[in-house]
Amino acid sequence: MDGYLSLVQFFFARYSFLVFPARMLAVAIIAYLLFFIGRHYILKAVGYMVRRSTADWDDLLFEKRVFHALIHLIPILVVHNAAYAFGGLETAVRRLTSAAIVLVVALFFSRLVAVLQALYDRTDAAQERPIKGLFQILSIAVYIVALILMAAVLMGKSPVLILSGLGAMTAVLMLVFKDAILGFVASLQMSVNNSIRVGDWISVPQYGADGEVADVSLYALRVRNWDNTITSIPTQKFLEEAFTNWRGMKESGARRVSRSIPIDLNSVRFLDAVEVAAIRADEKVAPFLPDLPATGPVTNLTLLRRMFMNYLRSRAVLRQDLTLMVRTLDPSHTGAPLQIYCFAATTVWEDYEAIQGELLEYLTALTPIFGLRIIQIRSDGRTPSN
Repeated sequence: MDGYLSLVQFFFARYSFLVFPARMLAVAIIAYLLFFIGRHYILKAVGYMVRRSTADWDDLLFEKRVFHALIHLIPILVVHNAAYAFGGLETAVRRLTSAAIVLVVALFFSRLVAVLQALYDRTDAAQERPIKGLFQILSIAVYIVALILMAAVLMGKSPVLILSGLGAMTAVLMLVFKDAILGFVASLQMSVNNSIRVGDWISVPQYGADGEVADVSLYALRVRNWDNTITSIPTQKFLEEAFTNWRGMKESGARRVSRSIPIDLNSVRFLDAVEVAAIRADEKVAPFLPDLPATGPVTNLTLLRRMFMNYLRSRAVLRQDLTLMVRTLDPSHTGAPLQIYCFAATTVWEDYEAIQGELLEYLTALTPIFGLRIIQIRSDGRTPSN
């Protein structure tokens, strides 16, 4: 560098007013040429070696542009070392380039943190313990340290003095970084308590969110709803708002079926022997009819409940080790709800809907066989006669 600048000094000795701009131009050209070589040749060579490597971590280093950040140091170091060529601006140039070096180093470490996060996301533990917020806090800390060092370099002061000045601004900093702090606490709590993972099905009615967790970050949790829309919820809200996580249902391998049809109470009556015999003759219900009690007559609703209970016990698509009921709920002016309460032996949405739809349709079709009527309320509020 000294040789090149001496050469410039020699050529422009007769034109002293051109020496300073010529030096600046020479430094700029050298810095650009070295940057060009680094970016178009050195980076390509590194990329070639990365592609030939069998390891995964070096691919992430190249993908996250970690090496690209270091290439920017080349022209900055050239200008920094040639600062004396700028004459009276030497101190200012050295401070500016020193601050730029700090910024590039901070960019390097920030991208290195992104690589560590990507490596962690590929592990099995990432599904159970999402700690993206911790990596984001680490990245923010890198830039905060860089900002302090840059301010110290530019002002020519010790970083300790900058930190002592920041102490008086604690309240302001707390206000500025309030969301980041709350988000960090929330993401830490979710990680420690294992309350939310990426891929969990959660419901947050307050925000209209109902779907799978797509991402958990420092500031927001993104939910991909079942209609493929995305809902972003501030992470700190999970410290104060209630939400439902359906992970337990998925892990159990069973999903609850709770559907009912309203039975007209006026159609509930005792069955005589002829009616019972007619029901037993129906091949659709005969295999599931229970033995009638010897203590007295039985109602058509009771017989339907017991018959359908036997039908549920025969279905392999239902979990027989979990609650299995056919029950009547409290009657009202809209009838007595006859409820199917059981658990499908699947958590796949399509299969689950098919199972509960089939059960409800079958129960609905059985009611006329037992002389029962289903209440239907018309739009004018009246009940049509059946």
